Amino acid sequence: MTTQHDSLSDQDSSQEQDIPSILSDFDLYLFGQGKDYRIYDKMGAHLRTINGMTGVTFVLWAPNARSVSVIGDFNGWQHGATPMHRRHNDLGVWECFVPGLTEGSLYKYAITSQFNDYTVEKGDPYGFAVQLRPHTASKVHLSRDGTCPGLLRQRARLYPC
Repeated sequence: MTTQHDSLSDQDSSQEQDIPSILSDFDLYLFGQGKDYRIYDKMGAHLRTINGMTGVTFVLWAPNARSVSVIGDFNGWQHGATPMHRRHNDLGVWECFVPGLTEGSLYKYAITSQFNDYTVEKGDPYGFAVQLRPHTASKVHLSRDGTCPGLLRQRARLYPC
């Protein structure tokens, strides 16, 4: 199923999964303004149940990407095996839902640039947990209190607004 968003033509628009976006129009507005102070609740990897299937929703901001996929221990680290879908073209937000993933799953983003056509593997900038060095993968992690993870709470105490 191909769906057109924003001002891109059908040829340029991405194929989408049949799941609702985790981002509301208001979330996108605040994100675009740089005023969504809890964007970490939406971006990154989050455990969700959709239509009775439990899995992980991945959301990434990559405005200059031609394609993005999630790679990890669940798909043999194969680029393109789990593609993300450019859902919000004006902002460059990519999303996908991977059913069956659980807390502790390892992942990175494989991002192909629209400039010079190169691909890099990147950890999640909104990730709540990572592997210990020398490894660099992010880990799916559920905060125990359902809100801001411990490190962010600790930072808030050290650097109050």
